[in-house]
Amino acid sequence: MLRGKVPEYIDTLEANIILMLFGCFGNGLVGIKFAKATLIIPRIDDCITMLLGSTETRRNIPDEASTFFLTKDWLNPVGI
Repeated sequence: MLRGKVPEYIDTLEANIILMLFGCFGNGLVGIKFAKATLIIPRIDDCITMLLGSTETRRNIPDEASTFFLTKDWLNPVGI
């Protein structure tokens, strides 16, 4: 699904550089390239890792804290 939707959406943008916060799970974005923009896809295990600053910070959040990280677009995805 990512291989179809991501290129379709990016083609609608007018940008020179695009930062994508996707985890590496499933290798869903491996090999995706665009002529219109430079894609920056950090090698991270989870998108929350990038937002928190490091894998260590994310792993230091206790499991028993029942922490959920939700974004507006995760709850209500645009274009899907």
